[in-house]
Amino acid sequence: GFGAVFTDVNTVHSTKIEYFDVAGNLLFSRNVLPGPTSRGSLSFLGVVFDTPSVFLVRLTSGNRILKTPNLDVVVMDDFIYGEPQALVP
Repeated sequence: GFGAVFTDVNTVHSTKIEYFDVAGNLLFSRNVLPGPTSRGSLSFLGVVFDTPSVFLVRLTSGNRILKTPNLDVVVMDDFIYGEPQALVP
């Protein structure tokens, strides 16, 4: 499994986590829900799988880049993940 804490998620479809298997098939995708206020709120999304099937996790973090000054952006911290396992051929 994998999860992350996000700050400043303001819109429902701006931030998500996608989980893929070793063949690139999408296992699960979910949008991160916005926090209760428009500034500085924290949101968490995490998923645990019954079997070690996740090979890749893709994070979409907001809809703006950090480079532009004075814009409200989504950032991440506190990543939580299961112990990596060796691939079995």
